Amino acid sequence: LDMVDRTELNAIVVDVKSDRGRLAYQSALEIAIQGEAYAEEVMDLNELLRACQERGIYAIARLVTFKDPILAKVKPEWAITRKSGRLYLDGEELPWGDPYKQEVRDYNVSIAREVAALGFDEIQFDYIRFPSDGIISDIEYGITSTRETRTAAIVRFCEEAHTALSAMGVMMSIDIFGLITWVDTDWDEGIGQRLVDLARHADYVSPMVYPST
Repeated sequence: LDMVDRTELNAIVVDVKSDRGRLAYQSALEIAIQGEAYAEEVMDLNELLRACQERGIYAIARLVTFKDPILAKVKPEWAITRKSGRLYLDGEELPWGDPYKQEVRDYNVSIAREVAALGFDEIQFDYIRFPSDGIISDIEYGITSTRETRTAAIVRFCEEAHTALSAMGVMMSIDIFGLITWVDTDWDEGIGQRLVDLARHADYVSPMVYPST
């Protein structure tokens, strides 16, 4: 906060739902309660937001979406599985919620609503995609996973989230693979992200361009 005061910076991004499914606030959602998602040792979000408002700082809440070990623990039937029926694990040995399942999308939209109600100016969704590492070839979704079905699932989530947040007067942004901005517009990189589709359902798009690649 002090750095924002003494520089030209005017916004902060805060992890409110991590890639471990942990939450920086006490959710009223049953899944979050059962999974003990609240990381109470992290910070007091209300205090942080008050400080941001006093200083005129634009506050952005980052929510990791489909990579979610807590959701997979509480609702394993909503998680991505392998052909054997066991949970799929990514390169970090972490499970994911299945983007094809409406229940998984609903859970994340509900979290976004709760976080928006706390007073954030913008909700930024990360991991709004299908997994890209681990044993992808051994995943069993229960439906045929194609470019069309993958992109439709991700677009559906973005559309539902954007509608909910717009009604609350809160901006929505999405983090996407940097490569998505310059591959063929029809290609989804196997993860369900196509810029031409997603940009219609977000106020801001943040392509993640890594120097290493």
